[in-house]
Amino acid sequence: MVVKGQKPSGRILCVLLFGLAILQGCEDSPKRFVEQAEQKFEAGDYLGAITYYEQVSENFPKNQMADDALYWAGIIHHLFLKDDDKALQAFQKLTRDYPASPFTTDSQSYIALILERLQRTPQAIEAYEHLIEISPDIHVIQESHFKIGELYLEGGDLDQARNEWDALLKKYPSSALADKALFGIASTFYIQGRCKEALNFLDRLINDHPESELAIDARFRAASCLEEEGHLQEALNRFREVAESYPNRLVVEKKIKTLAEQLKRLEGQKG
Repeated sequence: MVVKGQKPSGRILCVLLFGLAILQGCEDSPKRFVEQAEQKFEAGDYLGAITYYEQVSENFPKNQMADDALYWAGIIHHLFLKDDDKALQAFQKLTRDYPASPFTTDSQSYIALILERLQRTPQAIEAYEHLIEISPDIHVIQESHFKIGELYLEGGDLDQARNEWDALLKKYPSSALADKALFGIASTFYIQGRCKEALNFLDRLINDHPESELAIDARFRAASCLEEEGHLQEALNRFREVAESYPNRLVVEKKIKTLAEQLKRLEGQKG
């Protein structure tokens, strides 16, 4: 016991200094763990890197490096160890516990991507919706809207897919994804047998985005819609327009021949 005004003995002084050193070491340990994790990572020891990152996030959750550690643990699990379940746990913990982290938006993107890959469609849609809410990047927001539409389409909900793409077009008419959204909407109508409505969106794509890689497919599908609606001459004209550029020329030539013969028979019947 140290009495007030009395100098501590040599033994007590050693104990105090040792305790101070331990405290100082504790303060530095998150940084040391991160440095060791980085060394392990650079050496290709991904499991070793994970061990150190997890020590930071689990033992020092209030440290400024905790969210960094969670993020890189998630990245390693996802990209290098191919363990999406553990990656998902790391990214979800980061977005839940550190919403103000600079890694939150990227983590949410990975959450959505992983859930989509794991075919957990409802959860993936929710993840993309949350990403739209928190992302400051307009391109990420637009891509998320489009991706949600794709997920609804894959799940067979054509109306909801169409609603998502329609919302994208109305909110961001100049989006780089506008041509894909138009084609997606047209596809939902086409699948439902609503060719007249599909044709409206196909023509919008053809006229507004003539340089789109989807323009050729849109022209072919528009001609097919006209054929199914009974507008044979217009369908024939459109197939002829696309004959030189459509990848499967034999299909187009067969369409042209069939329609030409049908029109010829109809003319003969009139005579």
